Amino acid sequence: MIIYISVIPIIFLYTYLFFSYSYPQIGAAQLPTIFREAGVARSAAGTGNTLGGEALKAGPLIGLYYNNDISSKDIADVIQKSPTAEFISSRSESLNYMASKGYIEVRDFIKEMGEKNCNPLASYVVFDAISSGKGGVVSPVVYEDTLSAYRSEMSTGDIVPTSFIGDLNKFLAVKVSAFIGLVVCLLFDLFLVGKAYLEGFVPDSVWWM
Repeated sequence: MIIYISVIPIIFLYTYLFFSYSYPQIGAAQLPTIFREAGVARSAAGTGNTLGGEALKAGPLIGLYYNNDISSKDIADVIQKSPTAEFISSRSESLNYMASKGYIEVRDFIKEMGEKNCNPLASYVVFDAISSGKGGVVSPVVYEDTLSAYRSEMSTGDIVPTSFIGDLNKFLAVKVSAFIGLVVCLLFDLFLVGKAYLEGFVPDSVWWM
């Protein structure tokens, strides 16, 4: 079977365009950001108070991203004790422009949960679920509505709300997809560089058997 060199870029091109349009924020500069965000959450493991008990079961991505078990009771504790968006905003120490407009910034949220003696890692996980991977700030409306939905499920007897697990997996999927998309884009760029180099020495009519 003959596969011409000129056909190969088409496969990479469509993959590259898909991730470029789906994840326009992807770029080489985003790779350190992805690892830094995960690193900050991971560094909270083993610190602060914990209620112990059964580990959160939310699929394989949670262990991959946080690299630690997370107590279901700690998650429930954070959800129950999370203050209102207005309270967090009124006490915000963030210089973030969005925080000045009433948005909830992750560091402000973590600070307030620390004041309530909640587990630090669980606090990061809950914020990540609320944000659904859309960044380090959350709209006060989204924040309040999401917490209300979580608490409504917990009132029926669920220790950890199903909607919380769904939101957390959305967050994790965004992070993993962004990482994969970045790798695809970088491979495509390397392919173009390699192809341009080869074309300087190999005629266009050459094919691979």
